[in-house]
Amino acid sequence: MLDVMCRELRALTLDTGFSALKKGEVDRAKNQLRSSLLMNLESRMVELEDLGRQVQVHGRKIPVTDMCRKIEALTVEDLRRVARVVVGGMVENAGRGSGAPTVVLQEAQAHGVSTHSLTWEAIQNTIHDWQLGKR
Repeated sequence: MLDVMCRELRALTLDTGFSALKKGEVDRAKNQLRSSLLMNLESRMVELEDLGRQVQVHGRKIPVTDMCRKIEALTVEDLRRVARVVVGGMVENAGRGSGAPTVVLQEAQAHGVSTHSLTWEAIQNTIHDWQLGKR
């Protein structure tokens, strides 16, 4: 399962090949995202939660038309660029994280709880072999 997840994450960064993102896939995903956004905003509770989140993050309400316009403007190249940064472990954040992959497994193994046979080191090695994250 880990190899499947790594392969799919790596595929997000590829420019060519069978697994690379295709314009048709991205267009369908953009349509689904816009539809989901518009349907969710039909609920007053969701709309109020969204308003609170937007004010906290942006200091103002972002009009739905602006969100839809930004979704429409996304390109396959934009998604690949962001995927390379995120799955490549090059995200810069205020917390100054290491860029190393992290999963809930670390917490479980720290407390001696494990539900599978892979160790954290084996997981890190597999992720590294797929050229994902940092060490």
